[in-house]
Amino acid sequence: MDSIMKRSLTKECTKQSGKVVLLQGWVKKIRHLGNVSFLLLRDRTGVIQCVLENELAGYKVDVESVVHVIGEIVETSKTELGVEVLAHEVKVINGAEPLPFEINKKKLQVGLDQLLNERVISLRHERTAAIFKVKSTLVQSFSEFLIENDFTRIFTPKIVSQGAEGGANVFKLPYFQKEAYLAQSPQFYKQMMVAGGLERVFEIAPVYRAEHHNSSRHLNEYISLDVELGFIHDFYEVMQLETDVLRYMFQQVAKKCEIELQLLQIEVPIITEIPKITLLEAQEILKSKYRKESPV
Repeated sequence: MDSIMKRSLTKECTKQSGKVVLLQGWVKKIRHLGNVSFLLLRDRTGVIQCVLENELAGYKVDVESVVHVIGEIVETSKTELGVEVLAHEVKVINGAEPLPFEINKKKLQVGLDQLLNERVISLRHERTAAIFKVKSTLVQSFSEFLIENDFTRIFTPKIVSQGAEGGANVFKLPYFQKEAYLAQSPQFYKQMMVAGGLERVFEIAPVYRAEHHNSSRHLNEYISLDVELGFIHDFYEVMQLETDVLRYMFQQVAKKCEIELQLLQIEVPIITEIPKITLLEAQEILKSKYRKESPV
């Protein structure tokens, strides 16, 4: 039966009341209450409750097993979705082994080493997954805004013969009989593309900085959102572009990632205008408020 059925996603079930659907995902939790069991199935779009009755009531399955469920969507006031699935059939696609830690808590209570060593498991935690969804939306909206404003997306080399910017150390690597480096910036290539006639370009790509640090605000590898444009009137035009890009990115995240932002307890700032101050004014603020001559 399932071989000819198209898979439905959790978020689609709210509009499919009365229909028989095929769901596939992970078992978030299962509760046995006498002659009925409740299985919470999680897929990439959310969680839905599946009701197992009669011969399915005592169905044994481990948490985080991958299953498929065929059943009828019915309306209910007992779940957040407003619907649940009356299961007709449940099958285990891939059974789970005992978990190294509990992932159905609000926050993962494990150290960084274990978090990374068991990355496939820790990625299933809703807060961890939320980070990646927010990041994806930010990057997508950055690209959308610039393409809409006639920018061309470019893809520049990450193995280079020399550094592109001063002030940042580079990672060296052997390149056959030569020495090469991991790019710490696409600056040279952006300028080349602008001078070559494309005028407005951007790139979303990793950059590498070979700098020792002991700070959460420094990374040896990160995703850089780079923009370059020609024929500008003055630097205020660039500052306004940055403001407009950030405003659009935050608006899209607030619109598309409401659930994820709640999980992460993040309030997205509303950008109207970003204050513009001179270097001298910035230095005065540092001196009067923070008693510093320099930000570093």
